[in-house]
Amino acid sequence: MDRREYKQMMEQIRPAPELMERVLAEGQTERSRPMKHRIRAAGVAALAAALLMGTALAVNSGFLERYFKGDLSVVEPYIQGGESVSDGKFRLTLDSAVVDQYGLVAQVTLEALTDEGAAWLMEGAQMSPWERYDAPESTFDPGDVWLASADYAGEQLSWRYCNASPKLEGEHSYSYWEDISLRTDRSVTTQLRVEFDPNEMEEGLDTLWIGVDCMGPKYAIRLPEVGSMGAVTVEPERKILLNPEWDRSATVHLLEFGPLSYKLVYSYGEWEESWDTFLQGEFFLKLKDGTIYTPGDLKAGWGTRPEYDDAPEGQRTITETTIGFFDRVVDLDQVESVILGDLEYPVDSSGPVPAELDESLRPFVLYYPGWSADDQVPAAELCSRLGAGCHWDREAGTVTITYRGHTAVLTVGTEELVVDGAEEMTFGPTVERDGQVYLNWKVCDYLEIPCQSMTYALRIMPPGLK
Repeated sequence: MDRREYKQMMEQIRPAPELMERVLAEGQTERSRPMKHRIRAAGVAALAAALLMGTALAVNSGFLERYFKGDLSVVEPYIQGGESVSDGKFRLTLDSAVVDQYGLVAQVTLEALTDEGAAWLMEGAQMSPWERYDAPESTFDPGDVWLASADYAGEQLSWRYCNASPKLEGEHSYSYWEDISLRTDRSVTTQLRVEFDPNEMEEGLDTLWIGVDCMGPKYAIRLPEVGSMGAVTVEPERKILLNPEWDRSATVHLLEFGPLSYKLVYSYGEWEESWDTFLQGEFFLKLKDGTIYTPGDLKAGWGTRPEYDDAPEGQRTITETTIGFFDRVVDLDQVESVILGDLEYPVDSSGPVPAELDESLRPFVLYYPGWSADDQVPAAELCSRLGAGCHWDREAGTVTITYRGHTAVLTVGTEELVVDGAEEMTFGPTVERDGQVYLNWKVCDYLEIPCQSMTYALRIMPPGLK
């Protein structure tokens, strides 16, 4: 490309004046933001770089739709990508990536540059997971893409048989899938999602590398410097009634979240622990327009990492840490407050006030009856707690449930289920016992009711959004 062609290209991607005004406005107002909710200067630089990328970012943002609901335009300015590296046999390209406070979502493409490499790549890609598991170690696996938090030169470790790689410092989790729609006869595209805690990384976020086993760490791609998308931080350091249903309290130390991910830390005494109370680190977000994001909307608070102090057994303090992604994008500028249990914390750091929340939005538990082998729950109680309609036509032998625009019709004594006019599978019969009708918990999935099936009970996470 000569100087004239380069100049023409730069003229084509020059941002509109109103976009540059937005960048400058972010830089001028950065110092005036409360410390608990701040877009750092690096974030402004990232926004400027993103705007210079113009149309390319809009094309690459689709990979986020698999993981997040809501308005993706909130994070689109921070999507990066386009870098590639080649060892002569393969080319690895970082199509798109976005890093939030506690996680990364990325899409990478591995392209074979030789016929031999293409044959090897396609042989592994076309295998089923079971076939690949029994195949030689050298077989290609889309999960051979890795993320490292430092320069691990000389090491070649695979995530193939585990969900946690020693390449990434600290506790973390990892998931991936191949986008088969983008597969060609010479390339494979993999999307990966990694949850991590940057506080456990010696080098921090600026040293993240993405690579693939067949090329080795010498040909990894270093993520460009990542500007923060901002974060809301709440540090109560007080005991809060986290689970009103079971009268369970815990000392909440930290809740911090960005548009895509979050971290929650709380602790309680070992003597207070009881599995059947289902103490979870659940929280609600209240937006400025009055909208409530519930744990069911956010899909947050479903997994924790417990740590015990050095006190004698039975007297130890348990600290639970949850790090994860939301199920939807959160626009931090629209968040008014955070509700933790019975307290509401405004993001302007003005201090907690008693929480005002519709109690029907709080999670609740329904136990599976001891006689049930199909994880069934009482239909009447489920609907009553959700505010759903429930009609049992004894003569017809059917139960009709209506909830937020969905209608499910179940036939008692069978596995027949019709949802919005379409036949579905219930994975267990609808039964009548002791004057009640019990249905399989999977019906909740068809009605779009977030839930979590446990060994002895079903935890329902009512959604707040319509």
